[in-house]
Amino acid sequence: MKISQILLVAIAAIAWPLCIVTASSPTTIIANGETTIKDTVGGHQIVVKIWTRKIDIGKSDPTRPPISHNSCTYTRVPCSVVEAVQIVLDGISISVPRSAFCDWSDLTTAKLSVVENHPALIASGGDASEAYEAEIQFDTSRVVKRVMASGMDIKHPLETTTYYEVSLDN
Repeated sequence: MKISQILLVAIAAIAWPLCIVTASSPTTIIANGETTIKDTVGGHQIVVKIWTRKIDIGKSDPTRPPISHNSCTYTRVPCSVVEAVQIVLDGISISVPRSAFCDWSDLTTAKLSVVENHPALIASGGDASEAYEAEIQFDTSRVVKRVMASGMDIKHPLETTTYYEVSLDN
C-alpha cells in the first residue's frame, strides 16, 4: 500500500464518526394539536411528539395581567401551551416528567441534537424579551437534564434541572 492510500484510509476512519448527524433541522411547532419530529441523531432513531393547545388570553395587549394564571408569554394571541411531550428513542418510549415542559408556551420551533453526549430535544419559544430556549437531554431510559435559557443569551442558562434515577429497592 502506498503512503497516500494509507493516509486516505486514516482520514476516512477519523472523519466517518463526524458524518453522523448531530443536529436535525428545526421543525415548526403548530399552535394547536400534535407536532412530530423524527430523525436519526447521534446514531439513534428518535421520534418526539409535542401536543399543544390554544388558550384564549383576550385581545392583543402589550401589558400582562398583574397575576398570570398560565404559562403564556403574551407574545402570541391566542396563547399556545404545551400539554404533553413524548420521546421514543430507538423504539423505546422514555418517561418525560411534566416538570420538563409544563412551563413551555408559545413554542415556535424544536429540533433534535446531541448535547453533552446525550440525545436532546431543543425547543424555542416566546418572542423578544420573553424568548427562551429549552433543552431536554435524555438517555436510553429517562430524561437526565433540563436547561432553560433566555432567547437573548442562550449560552448562559437561567435554570438547570438534573433528574436522578430513584429506586425503592434496597
